[in-house]
Amino acid sequence: MPHFLEENSKVQVRNSLNPWLVTDHAKLIIIDQNEAYLGGMNIGREYRYDWHDMMFRVTGPIVSELQNNFNKAWRLQGGLGDWGYPFLKNKKYRTTVKPNEIPMRILKTEASISQIETASIAAIMMAKKRIYIQNSYFTSDILADALADASKRGVDVRLVFPEENDSNLLKVGNLQFVEKLIAAKAKVYQYPKFTHVKALIVDDWTCIGSANFDALSLRINKEINVAFTDKKATQQLVGKLFKPDFNKSKRIYKVRPTLQDKLLKPIIEQL
Repeated sequence: MPHFLEENSKVQVRNSLNPWLVTDHAKLIIIDQNEAYLGGMNIGREYRYDWHDMMFRVTGPIVSELQNNFNKAWRLQGGLGDWGYPFLKNKKYRTTVKPNEIPMRILKTEASISQIETASIAAIMMAKKRIYIQNSYFTSDILADALADASKRGVDVRLVFPEENDSNLLKVGNLQFVEKLIAAKAKVYQYPKFTHVKALIVDDWTCIGSANFDALSLRINKEINVAFTDKKATQQLVGKLFKPDFNKSKRIYKVRPTLQDKLLKPIIEQL
């Protein structure tokens, strides 16, 4: 734990013990229970200055639901662990939607919960016009097949992945993933540095948050995404994130696997 959180500090800190290697990978900041920020960024220098990353701000009733998720995680890391759950009191929130609000749904990955994967694959399978996706790590065969099938039926499938990566193993995994998409005539873009953004657009449906498209984020780690359907808000994300990143990136048309790539393939297929 950083020393500045321990020495002469009023900040309350609880360590996540991560039993069975299940990591709390969610990134969530809540201020005065009125606004929340979530997305891909951890608290570190590289996320702020070196990598390409994204956080987004939400307000309204969803903040109370996010607060309940934080309170549950905080209680879990207390001295009582799971036994502290009976003492957890959830904050009530409005479920009706005002005219100027966008209905949002929280999607999670936790033990035995794979809402992010289920919702993403279902949306991709029903896509009619476009699928824009940007992420750091792609190792899901189910996702690759769904994206390839969408491209083959005429959907505009565009994927952005990083040229550089903080994991050499997953860098090779990304190349193996996009090879299948290129064969299906999808548009694949290699971002010139490490992009840590996690964003998916399917027609006018958007899913953004902390989850990668690998086995850890889709099946094991604790993750929080939010999803919504709104044409205007989705188009804003296209204009602010995807269009600039398409322009900055290099479109690739062929993947040439090295001997190392071929040797690592059996390992990567387990990720």
